[in-house]
Amino acid sequence: MKNLKFILPFFALVLFSCSDYLDINESPNVLTFDKATPSKLLPGAQVSLYRVQVGDASFGGSMNQLGNVWMNSWTRNVQSYGNGFDTELQLNLTVGFYNNIWDRTARILKNYQAIIDYPNPNGKYDYYIAAAKIGKAFSMQSICDLYGNAPYFQAWKGSNNLTPAYDDDYVIYQDLIKNCEDARSLINNADPSVAEDIAAFDVILKGNMNRWAEFANTLQLRLCMRMSNVTGARATYRDAKLAAIAGGPFLTDNVTINPGFNGANDDQASPAFNNYAIDAAGTARPNRVFITMTGHAYKSLQSYASTNWAVGESKEIVSGSGINYVDVTDPRSARLFTPSAGQPRRAVTQGASFVTVGPPTATFPGLPC
Repeated sequence: MKNLKFILPFFALVLFSCSDYLDINESPNVLTFDKATPSKLLPGAQVSLYRVQVGDASFGGSMNQLGNVWMNSWTRNVQSYGNGFDTELQLNLTVGFYNNIWDRTARILKNYQAIIDYPNPNGKYDYYIAAAKIGKAFSMQSICDLYGNAPYFQAWKGSNNLTPAYDDDYVIYQDLIKNCEDARSLINNADPSVAEDIAAFDVILKGNMNRWAEFANTLQLRLCMRMSNVTGARATYRDAKLAAIAGGPFLTDNVTINPGFNGANDDQASPAFNNYAIDAAGTARPNRVFITMTGHAYKSLQSYASTNWAVGESKEIVSGSGINYVDVTDPRSARLFTPSAGQPRRAVTQGASFVTVGPPTATFPGLPC
């Protein structure tokens, strides 16, 4: 019995000291955020940016949808649906209005910030950091343009700061321009023998750092253009930043996001096509039938002769403005909006309850594009 006193404490020590050792529930296939390297963070942020901009079948509201409704290009198919886009058209802006744009952009920015903050003692990650700084400026500009003031300098610190302060959008804009400047400096001064090539992980520009520098110049130009109405010291600042990039070079072709989208299955399909056109099996997505062309879009893209203008009807875009729709048929019209099978092209005046716009020979109301 005398030995038992020593045996029991020993077993207790063994049980408690081995508790961590016996915890084998952490999957080696799941990469935790704190262990993610720039090569894992960059493509995730870039593809997520695509989903924020264009949306996907499981995403909900996106910048693409909000922009098209608010610029009077999209509306609902009133012949098939009783309501839709009511919140957007009535400007019923609540705290939950298109919250996916804010939430998901914040997550993208956390990835970019993690790349920027990643240890880089010898310049190995210079190209990753340059791309992340440009991506951060691009994404954060959307937040400022949509919401104005926003958390920025204290943001993306996780549990270390759950209530980051809101910063002035002009001050944020200044730092976004600095991000563009920093990115160009990293690109220009990186040692190619040390800096890791990002081509395999960059789904936007495939590691072409010359084009990333053009992206930085183009983005800085856009930021300055958005400050066109400022005066005083702010105008002086803007002019100096414009002068700094006056010689370019700027982007001269499209910038796309494509990690290898294909039609093999829905998971590999382009989020835009999968959301607004058809799925991998060829079945039309609900948005393809629900979203339709507005009368404004039709008149903007079609000639007077191909539109059912009433006799003597004003061709003004806004009544009393003196500015008329352009009398031209834009070939992009047929690529953006296709008519229902076997039907002529028709459109819906945004807010109307029936179809009224189309070619002079069409019958109304009928199904819209």
